[in-house]
Amino acid sequence: MLKSILPVNEAKDYMRLTLFVTKPNSTNFLPFFILAFYLCLKRLRVLGRIADLTFLLTVIGFSVLFFLSLGNSDFSAILPIGANGLTNILKGSYKGLNWFGDACYLMFFIGEFSTDKKAGTKIVVSYLVNALIITLFAISFYGVFSSIASKQKFSLTEAVKYDNAINFTGRFDYFGIIFILFSNFFAMILPLYFACKILDRIFEVKYK
Repeated sequence: MLKSILPVNEAKDYMRLTLFVTKPNSTNFLPFFILAFYLCLKRLRVLGRIADLTFLLTVIGFSVLFFLSLGNSDFSAILPIGANGLTNILKGSYKGLNWFGDACYLMFFIGEFSTDKKAGTKIVVSYLVNALIITLFAISFYGVFSSIASKQKFSLTEAVKYDNAINFTGRFDYFGIIFILFSNFFAMILPLYFACKILDRIFEVKYK
């Protein structure tokens, strides 16, 4: 439950401050809770269907935002690479793995799906690809803002809005942002979903 607080609040602020809601109020974010309530009543199988639905949208959204931000990125800003030493990098990665890696979610799938010989390889490869995507976007984002990157509140919007293509064609980057935000809605529901499963087990809930 605690893991959901920060992402949900950030998404609420993002919609309220970035998507040009002229008169923001509490009802703007209400559909998220309706969707969360509905999904928390469903079986684990529904997560697989959602993943199939949002996979392509996520890839398209990331691709649009990443390539728009490339034109304004100064990759020399990330130099020197490894200045803090490999030991500190690995230590920081290890300490942040539980929060950012979401590996604890995999425990809920143990014994819940049929496996084959390549299942382990597929899981590892998907994690590595995900890590690569996040790293590429982080590099691109830091290349745009350099030393003031930490002061930017919403990286998705900030990294692409200075691209020259947007000045001539309009803010079509919002297609990428909305695709990512749509997928992110389901990602934010995951900790709530699994928290409900834990509560079901603890209190032996019979009627959801």
